[in-house]
This record gives sequence, structure tokens and C-alpha cells, in this order.
Amino acid sequence: MRNIGTHIQEFGRIEAKDSRGDILQTNGVTNLQGDWTISHLRVLITLLSQLQRPIKNRLNPASRPIELSTDITIPAKDFGMGPSNGMRLREVLTELTQKPVRFPDHHFKALLSGYSYPSRSATITLQLDKSLLDYLLDCSGGYTYYSADIAFRIKRKHTLRLYWLICSWRSRGGLTLPLDQLRTLLGLGPAYDRPDNIVTHVLTPAKAELEALGHTWFDYRLADDNLTLKIHYNMTEEEKQQLSRDAWDQCFKLLTAAGLSFRLLDDIFPRIRPEDLPSFVQRLQSLLLTLTARHDLRNPSAYIHKALESWL
Repeated sequence: MRNIGTHIQEFGRIEAKDSRGDILQTNGVTNLQGDWTISHLRVLITLLSQLQRPIKNRLNPASRPIELSTDITIPAKDFGMGPSNGMRLREVLTELTQKPVRFPDHHFKALLSGYSYPSRSATITLQLDKSLLDYLLDCSGGYTYYSADIAFRIKRKHTLRLYWLICSWRSRGGLTLPLDQLRTLLGLGPAYDRPDNIVTHVLTPAKAELEALGHTWFDYRLADDNLTLKIHYNMTEEEKQQLSRDAWDQCFKLLTAAGLSFRLLDDIFPRIRPEDLPSFVQRLQSLLLTLTARHDLRNPSAYIHKALESWL
């Protein structure tokens, strides 16, 4: 049987293409509430892309915390608005210093406390409140991955928000939520009290746009004021490779920090579907945390292995 190290080495042989890559995003951000324009959301995605290293660092309890400034400088071109749209980008950034940010468990005054974008500058410095920055980095409530390339190709705000949502549930194949929860999530006004308006102006266009992109999309069913989404997913080889590399790196660090051999995953890791790897890492992390309270275990490795086998 191939060991897990060989499995990951094979994934690493293919060169990565020139792309924006994947975004690791906390579940809190995925459940952002309210009406956000597509430009607002692209600024948020661009900001999150700059925070990937410290976010992933937080997933490894053995890592030394990365000191991060609340002033984050980003190339202006990364915001995807084109070189001739500097005035519009400034308008969007100004709006984000005034627009309240509501997550299910936290509210903040605004996404940005300020910004610096001098005339003809090739970079923009975003200024964040320390408490908001900490929230964006906090993966304790779970997280998901999605394609930044796909996110920037989406043109409708509701489509992008639904893309985030289904990416966070795709390892389970779907989800059901009350329509009132969807209204709160998307900031839908009184015109959307009628379910047929949600179908006509939100679900049908979003389904069509995501199907056309061919990455992650959904079918839907409405019944008794509940929305059920069945999720379909085409993962590229590059995405499979990146997910596998990231998951293996996290598993190795978690097991090493716990004093366990990564060899206990040799017969488990290759059997996990790439789209299930983020959930697998969360499960491993949870199991390792229980070891601190289980002083009666004679063979912690066997306990972890058996628990992960049952997870499969």
C-alpha cells in the first residue's frame, strides 16, 4: 500500500496554473447578513485573499501566531475593477467605511475603519478595526474553501452569496433552510415576502449563472416555506491537488503537536474525497482536543484511527 507521503508527493507533481487560487473563509463570513453589492463583496474577497496565510496559521495550534498589522496594503489591480475605475473603487471603499457589518454572532460598525488610495497609486491600504480582523481570522466556528476565480467571474450579488453557502455545504451534498433565514442572509426586502419573487429574481438566475460556470451549482425545491438546495460539484484537478496538500499539511502539524505519528493516516487519507478534506481536518482537530481530557487512553493512536475510520 502506498503511504500517505507518496500520495501527496504525486499530487504535487503537476504545476499550478496562473490563477487567484482558493479562498479559505470562516463560516462566520459565509453567513454575512444583509444586502451587499457585488463590488462590496469583491473587496471583501480581495481582503480575505491577503489574509490566507494568517488564517491557515490559526488552524494549527502548534504554530507561532503571525503578527498582523490592521493596515493591509493590496495591489489596486487585485480588486478586479480595471485600471480606469479608480474613482468607482474609491466610492466603494468609502461606502465600506460606513456600512454596518452583521454576522450571526457579531456586529461591527463597518468593514473598513479607513483606507489610503493616493492618486495614481498602484496600491491601496485598507485599515481594519482589530476586533474585526480577529473575527476574519477565527476558524473556531468552522470554515470552507471556494474558488476565487469563480467568485470574481460571478456577476450577480445573490449568486455570489449562494455560491459561498453551497460551497460550505457541498461535502454534505445539500442543505435545507427556512426562507426567512435566506431573506435575512441576503438582506431581502418586503418585495421578497412572496416566495415566487425569490424564485424569479434570486434562485433561478443564480442557478443559471452557476451552472454556466460549471464549478459548483445547485437544484432547488420550495416546500412549506423551506428551501432545499441539492449541490452539484465539479472539482478541477488543480483544486483537488491544492486541497490535498493543504489538508495533509494541517494533519501533519496537528498530529506532530499531539505527539502522534502521521503514519496512522496512511490507510485513511487516500480514501477521502477531496471535497471532504476540510471536514476531515476539523474532525481530526476535534478528536485531538478530546485527548487532553482522556487520560485513561492507553493507545491514543488506535483511538484516533478508529474514530476516523467510523467518520469515513
